[in-house]
Amino acid sequence: MKSLFSILTFFAFSIGCSQPASKTAQPESSINMPLISNEKDESDTLTAKLDKGGVNDSFLLEKEEYEKQKLLLDMGLHHRIKELLNDTSVKVLTQYLLERQDKDEYKIFGSLKDIGDIDNDKIRDTVIVVPELLAIKDEDSDNVYYENGASFVFVNRKLPRIKVDAMCVSCDYIFPIGDIDEDGIMELGQYYSSCASRLKVLLVLHLEDGVWKEIAQCLYDASMEVPHFSKRIKKLKKGLFQMDEITLENKEQFGNAKRVFKFKLK
Repeated sequence: MKSLFSILTFFAFSIGCSQPASKTAQPESSINMPLISNEKDESDTLTAKLDKGGVNDSFLLEKEEYEKQKLLLDMGLHHRIKELLNDTSVKVLTQYLLERQDKDEYKIFGSLKDIGDIDNDKIRDTVIVVPELLAIKDEDSDNVYYENGASFVFVNRKLPRIKVDAMCVSCDYIFPIGDIDEDGIMELGQYYSSCASRLKVLLVLHLEDGVWKEIAQCLYDASMEVPHFSKRIKKLKKGLFQMDEITLENKEQFGNAKRVFKFKLK
């Protein structure tokens, strides 16, 4: 998302609008849940270690395992998230989940959104939000740093998850556009929010080489909610789609809040 931030500096906001240069758009199975014996005693032991300052790598691993086991026993947590808890390639934010167990927002971690048949296998696909610690590679230095974020995770394991380097995420923020290049896989639209600014970003995602890649972007002004963001991206014909950008800045600069951008996907 680095390109987004650099462009929005022009507007004095935190997110921007640009077009990446990869493939470019141009112009349930059941889970064996291990039991926790003497859960209260284990919790007391961990708390005592924290109080005494006995925190080291070994303790952190023990704490992480305890949090994972506690979540695996949670009947309100969706089984797809529990699978990821046991996936060593994914770093689920267990403490984030546990801190929200008694809050209304926790419900999103137990429910799915139907977004249609994405991969044309005659089965409707569903998605869920998972809080995740993301490893992010700096585009300039190739250094890797870690940041709290989230992922849109499909129940269909053939579809890779969509990583988001922000915590303001909802299943409603991902939606199908249509199969723009008619390769058998739908392109997706994504509403991206940094949580704070009025200006957000709308993205178009294309599945290429097992990864969802951003192929086009435009701004979304939260003060101008009509039409809904999911209605601002549409396929025109094979290989061609349109994005409608409606912002106060456009009105001030061009006399019309709406600007229409057309892109080709080859």
